[in-house]
Amino acid sequence: MERPRVGEAQRDDDRHECQYGRGRGVRGPRACARRGGALIDHYVVGSVLQRQADRRRHEDEGATPPEHLSEEQRAALTAGTPTLAAALREGGDPDGDDAFEEALGMIAHGIAPESPPVEPRQGRHA
Repeated sequence: MERPRVGEAQRDDDRHECQYGRGRGVRGPRACARRGGALIDHYVVGSVLQRQADRRRHEDEGATPPEHLSEEQRAALTAGTPTLAAALREGGDPDGDDAFEEALGMIAHGIAPESPPVEPRQGRHA
């Protein structure tokens, strides 16, 4: 197979328009990949910073983190919001490792060209 000459690969790249970059000047799979990489980076770094801030806030206030609350304490906190309480019961810890991995998979699936749906791993951190 013959390699493209200098400039040919860039021209082919420029003919491809990123699905999410339409009308925004984002062209080519390389540009889409850079944007996707930045999105994943922001999600991962943001999640880590949020977890660190939450831990620091709980330590500073002497409060018990939500993941360490008893069922009775959780029920008392969500007594006025039954829909939220049901979602938390059924969906697990929204700040837990399983939720993080599932959301990361959703992001990766959303930016990947024609990839199969990402199935969350069950019971990994149970």
